[in-house]
Amino acid sequence: MKYLLWLTAFVWLPTIYLWARYPEIIKTYWKSIFGCGLGALLVSLPWDHWAIKNGVWFFPEGSLSGHWFLGLPLEEYLFIFFVPVCAATFFILMAKKDARA
Repeated sequence: MKYLLWLTAFVWLPTIYLWARYPEIIKTYWKSIFGCGLGALLVSLPWDHWAIKNGVWFFPEGSLSGHWFLGLPLEEYLFIFFVPVCAATFFILMAKKDARA
């Protein structure tokens, strides 16, 4: 469960704040934002499967909810999708702010 708490504190809450604060910009760029998340899934899922299978990394006991799907924990899918969504949101907003300056 620690992984979900980390995602909440450092990914979901900041993303929710930015979406609530700048809804008009988010509405304009939502396809690009979600495209970043989907693109990350397409690229990262094969890498994650390979890395776990070959012992490159693992998930510590007690840090996960226990829900696995196709060889990866649920939290990993959420991480792979939402971190790029958060980053894309942030960078789009910064680009829009820079354009106004």
